[in-house]
Amino acid sequence: MKRAINNSKTRKGRNPEILNAIGRANADGPSTVGDPAYAIEKLKRAAELMPDNPDVYLNLGINYLGNYTPVATMLVKKYLSLNCIF
Repeated sequence: MKRAINNSKTRKGRNPEILNAIGRANADGPSTVGDPAYAIEKLKRAAELMPDNPDVYLNLGINYLGNYTPVATMLVKKYLSLNCIF
């Protein structure tokens, strides 16, 4: 993960696509693997840089799911509103 973070550096900060990929990597797989707190930190930054990207909110919701169900629900609703899958 540290290598991915180092590769995400750009002149204007961090690459939000790589930050989102780090969060997605923590969201995928069993709940016993990964570090949701670390992923949430990176995904919050990605959301600041890409506020209209629905995938960021879905990955945030999945990472929040274990301990913060109300926040997870809100983030999944944000994903659905941005993704317009209805």
